[in-house]
Amino acid sequence: WVPLATIGGLVALVVTWSIIGRVPVGVEGRGALIYPPRLTGVAPIEEFSAPSSGIVREVRVARGDLVKDGQLLGKVDLPDLRKQLELQREKLSQLEGQRMALKVAQREKASLETTAFDVQRSNVRAKTDNARRLGRHLLDKQLAALNSQRASLYERLLDADKLSGELKKSLESRRALRKENLITEASLIESERLFSDSNAQIADLESRMRELDTKETEIRKAFLENTALVGDLEAQARELAIRGKAVSFDLLQTDAQKGYEIAEVRRQIAHYQHQLETQGEIRSNFAGRVLEINLLVGQAITQGSRLGAIEIVDERPGALVRNRNLGLGYFTVGEGKRIRPGMAAQITPDSVRRE
Repeated sequence: WVPLATIGGLVALVVTWSIIGRVPVGVEGRGALIYPPRLTGVAPIEEFSAPSSGIVREVRVARGDLVKDGQLLGKVDLPDLRKQLELQREKLSQLEGQRMALKVAQREKASLETTAFDVQRSNVRAKTDNARRLGRHLLDKQLAALNSQRASLYERLLDADKLSGELKKSLESRRALRKENLITEASLIESERLFSDSNAQIADLESRMRELDTKETEIRKAFLENTALVGDLEAQARELAIRGKAVSFDLLQTDAQKGYEIAEVRRQIAHYQHQLETQGEIRSNFAGRVLEINLLVGQAITQGSRLGAIEIVDERPGALVRNRNLGLGYFTVGEGKRIRPGMAAQITPDSVRRE
């Protein structure tokens, strides 16, 4: 019975395999590896280019690296821009040195000029005060002396007029007596001499009175000139004060002008530094995988030149399939009918000409 059981088992196994068993069959086709477009219609591979012309200073990624949007890929040295920056920095250093030296020189000059102006103003004020004080005092004193002299002369003139009148009467009387030979000729001559001397004295007193009037006019003229001098001295004092303020103003104005120049140079430096930071950096505008990068340290690049490509990774849910390479195969109709979903596929690369 053992042989019979063995034969029966083999028969049952053959019948069962003939019903449910399958023989693997391979079919062959030709095709290509493709990367399907994203659902948005944008190509999933993006190129990146040089933002400016220069020398590659640093490369931070390699082929196959995953990068984020905005990530730094490399740095570019910009010789021309860096030279301009260095020139502006040298100019800033020179301007700051000039400003400091100019400040010291102008402060010394301003100090000397201010001291000189202060001395001049002090002298002018002293002259002004003295002229103002002595002018009126001297005028009053001189006029008082003139009035005193004039009063004295006036009294003497009155006395002389009175005496002259009496001498005139005496002379007329003596002339009448002489006609009658009652007095001598010498007595008449003496009377005439006395009358003449009296008239001469009156003329002298009147002349001295006129001299006093002239002197008073001169004194008043001198007072007016002194008053004008006071005005001139006050004007000089004001001018010196203005010149003193002008020295300080010139110092501030010159310093402000240098400050404006320094501020402008600093703005240029900030502008060039910003350009170095932005134009000297190569950044990715997409998140994905680096497929190609044409960057070597020391390499010269020109603005807009192609530097590589990035395979964009769609990070949205359900985008896993879209982010994979797919094989697109072509089969005959008969062999195609034998293919079912889920079957394993083996892809073997073939030699092709790169395009």
